[in-house]
Amino acid sequence: MGGTWVGPLAAAGIVGARVRPEVGRAARIVRRESEGYADSRARSQDTENRDAARRVRYNLARPRDRARMTESPRTQGSERRALYSVAQIQHLLRVEFQRAQRYGYPLACLVLSIDQLGTVRDRLGYEAKEQVFDAVARLVHSRTRASDFLGRTADDRLLLVVPHTTAAGLAILCDRLVAETRARDFGDAGRITLSIGWAELGGARAAFHDELLARAEAAHADSNAAGGDQSRCARS
Repeated sequence: MGGTWVGPLAAAGIVGARVRPEVGRAARIVRRESEGYADSRARSQDTENRDAARRVRYNLARPRDRARMTESPRTQGSERRALYSVAQIQHLLRVEFQRAQRYGYPLACLVLSIDQLGTVRDRLGYEAKEQVFDAVARLVHSRTRASDFLGRTADDRLLLVVPHTTAAGLAILCDRLVAETRARDFGDAGRITLSIGWAELGGARAAFHDELLARAEAAHADSNAAGGDQSRCARS
């Protein structure tokens, strides 16, 4: 049945009544806020959907592809690879640990620290400390593969996750990193050395990824207590 739409004022018999300006403005504000809230909810839902899709793609990807997916567009394809946050590197360690257990391939966790970092900060300031840290991180990246993951911890240490590498290969990598850091010129910062502790998922198999990390941290503490400038393997 056809007809003409009748507004609420006309339906109430108030034909020709005038609406006060402030009431009209309030109604427009409420309408705009409602529309804005709906748009905000829609944008938030879109963001959540995209994040969920990224997580699915990430978990299904191979290690080499995952490293590329987590780099920013600014660093993709360049010599400077991604340096992961604490949460990211711990997530990567957990994922690689589960994969290594499932498929039976070797996995190692390395904890690295710069022995003189605190001294550099005290003598030259925060900027100089960050420059030294970045230089060491670039050195580690240059000596590792795209399938290896490097992250920075809250206490200015580096955490390196290395899949598909034997104990012999890990020992060579650690010795090389220690030697090249010692030989590198860091300008005003002076002589810089590394302390490294590492543990592998091998004979003494850990039940959880944090056990592997704890063993690497214990080996790092041994290296640091011995004066630094060296690497130590976790005791079996």
